Amino acid sequence: MDLTILFTYIISIILLIITPGPVMALVINVASKNKKKVISTLFGTNFASLVYISLAALTIAGMMTISDSVMTILSFLGSLFIFYLGIQITRGYFYAKIAISQNDALKSKTTGGFFSGFLVAIANPKDIIFFISFFPQFILITDSFSKSITILSFTWIILDFLVLYACAIFMQKQTLKVKQLIELGSGILLLGVSIISFYFNYHNMWVLLSGSFS
Repeated sequence: MDLTILFTYIISIILLIITPGPVMALVINVASKNKKKVISTLFGTNFASLVYISLAALTIAGMMTISDSVMTILSFLGSLFIFYLGIQITRGYFYAKIAISQNDALKSKTTGGFFSGFLVAIANPKDIIFFISFFPQFILITDSFSKSITILSFTWIILDFLVLYACAIFMQKQTLKVKQLIELGSGILLLGVSIISFYFNYHNMWVLLSGSFS
């Protein structure tokens, strides 16, 4: 095993995971409201990553191809789901502010759990393309393709879980005011990601539908 390649791969993963995105936004939102749902949410996001990693590995090995039509439909639906989630989180922030101002119990709905984590992570099928382009750069970590892809896959899953869990722990230690601000930021981030994704996918979806009915 080439330890230099492995070390480079680990650093690359950490930098990629801590980059703000839909999964990170969901995890810190869940951590701010209900720490009991953090683990199940992380299992959901990790399972989605494992699905995409498996598909990418099969594609790299030449055992399957990716349909552009399926990618377009899934990307379009994914942008709609992330938009819905962004709305829910942003509304939760304002509902919490109202509850506090009225001296009521904080009852804003927690968005999280295995299903939510899986859907957010799976909502961008273009991650398959990312893994297809990312893994070959480190595939020479061993002299066996199967061993290399196994090591790369499990290293990704383990680090993804640990880094996101560390972020969740950090979030739980913040004050209520900081949690609320981060929650608002995560909701806005999800809305922004969904709008950008919708913008880029709308044209492709229109072309696909036009071709289907022509």
